[in-house]
Amino acid sequence: IAMKEGRGAEAVQRQREARDLCDDVGKPDLWVIMQVTLASYLSGMGQRGLAKREVELAIERARAHALGRLEAQSQLALGMLHALDDETAAAIRAYTEAARVAERAGEPVLAIESWQIFWFRQDARRPLAPAASSLRRRL
Repeated sequence: IAMKEGRGAEAVQRQREARDLCDDVGKPDLWVIMQVTLASYLSGMGQRGLAKREVELAIERARAHALGRLEAQSQLALGMLHALDDETAAAIRAYTEAARVAERAGEPVLAIESWQIFWFRQDARRPLAPAASSLRRRL
């Protein structure tokens, strides 16, 4: 609510508090989700550099707790932040990592989406990368 009402600093503080509560109750999956939400608030406030760092922390936490789906989703968020800053190479690296993590985590739909974004950023004319096509056939 605070973010919608233009009270960004308050929204960030409350989001940090909510994230920290997740640590208190031993919910690393919710911590990652809250951390990416925090990053989205920071990005919305024009603080994309800090937002990227917060997403990187979410990726590290997801990886440490073997939360493959959340790690892949966090990589997608990082890619989007890089894309917003026209950092194409960094965005492509994040989208590629998202796809690879999703594949390892047994998340074929997420992997396909990640490969599609990768190819879109590559400005390819084909709709899916070969790896994504292979995954789609297995579904």
